Amino acid sequence: MRVMGSRLLWVLLLAGCYDPHPAGGTCATTVECPTPLACVAGICGGPAQTLPDADPSCTCVSDGLVCGSATVTCALGCVAGAPAHCARLIPSNGLGSELYDHVALPIALTGPTIFNTDTGEIGGSLTRAAGLGVLDGVEYQQVGGIGVFVFASLEIQAGNVGFVGTRPVAWLVAGDATIDAVIDASAAGDGHQATPGPGGGAGGRATLGAGGCAPGAPGAGDLATKADAGGGGGGGAVGGASGGQTASSPGGLAGGGCIPVDGQPLAGGSGGGGGSAGATAGAFGGGGGGAIQISVNGRLGFEANGSITVGGAGGEGGYGDPTVANNAGGGGGGGGGGLILLEAIELHTATATFFAANGGGGGGGGFSANSAVRGENAKLSATAAAGGASGGNTATIGGSGGSTTPPHAGVASASPNANTGGGGGSTGALRFNTLAGSAQPVNSSPAFQSWGTIQHQ
Repeated sequence: MRVMGSRLLWVLLLAGCYDPHPAGGTCATTVECPTPLACVAGICGGPAQTLPDADPSCTCVSDGLVCGSATVTCALGCVAGAPAHCARLIPSNGLGSELYDHVALPIALTGPTIFNTDTGEIGGSLTRAAGLGVLDGVEYQQVGGIGVFVFASLEIQAGNVGFVGTRPVAWLVAGDATIDAVIDASAAGDGHQATPGPGGGAGGRATLGAGGCAPGAPGAGDLATKADAGGGGGGGAVGGASGGQTASSPGGLAGGGCIPVDGQPLAGGSGGGGGSAGATAGAFGGGGGGAIQISVNGRLGFEANGSITVGGAGGEGGYGDPTVANNAGGGGGGGGGGLILLEAIELHTATATFFAANGGGGGGGGFSANSAVRGENAKLSATAAAGGASGGNTATIGGSGGSTTPPHAGVASASPNANTGGGGGSTGALRFNTLAGSAQPVNSSPAFQSWGTIQHQ
């Protein structure tokens, strides 16, 4: 594990100087730890729930915090007061910086790990039971609809990170964070209905509206001609694409742009609209990509294997009905890409680091007894997710999802009994807040959009 050196010392002194043993230090009894920390497994940590008592003798000298004979240079400046303390990053979306004070143990992930954003449970290389508060060195809270995990420091050394749950996710790190694996908050699954990412909207169906802040609409149908249109792609940072129209049925309208440029509120991509049903229940639209906020009160570094993806899922292909000639459904719209919000005092990325918030491809239209192919799920690259192939004959393919290029509509058809593909899902949003000049160029899809300055106090 990388030794954090002076950065760790800075974190330990954020609220002042401690006596006798610092948070995270070794101990034999609770008496040796600062109030209200407990000695747990030989480490000062345990059920800390409030800001530890600080040394009132600490003072600010320029940008330094002086406590007795020790001086710490404060990256964001020193704040005079009772007590004096180093200024700290204020996380976006109303997540208070006081949460940094509740945890003391360094956390390392050494293999695949799953976070449940609704319960706080963690499984895999790190285990944490469900529940609010500090458990197993990690705090979990629910703030404004967000599932918030708090770490003293965080190293993701190996093994991809995934999520379950409906709430968008925020990671708050009191010290430094290093990421050397893929963090995947995308919509997932290739089954009947793909699961949206954490905070993303669910895909819709012919008689079931899609979820999210700008969902795609279902395609229309014509019972007389058995023509069924594809659903519209879900919205994200911009609009998705419409479903393919037939000679007598309009395609589903695409969802518009709804994810704000500053990442507040924390919202994922929207679900795609369902394909018109034919004689079946109809194809599902793809789920929207999730939303993740990582707020680091120190250095956030991405190594060679570190990347994040919040892609949308592909829309389901239209069903064929073997009992009725030409009676099949339109394809579902692709899900919109989600939101990546990163903020840190220092932000560094390796050459291979990639950030993706792409849309899913629209499902193809079915034909007669031949069901169509699901659109591709969004990729961790600049390559657009392809629309699904059709069931043949007069049916059409779905539109590709948004990436570095805009999403495409499901292919239209002038045939009176055609079944068309769904539209591609929108791209999501990328927002990085950091001190000016501390971030490196990033590889992203869509092309990187938005830099901001961190707030601190």
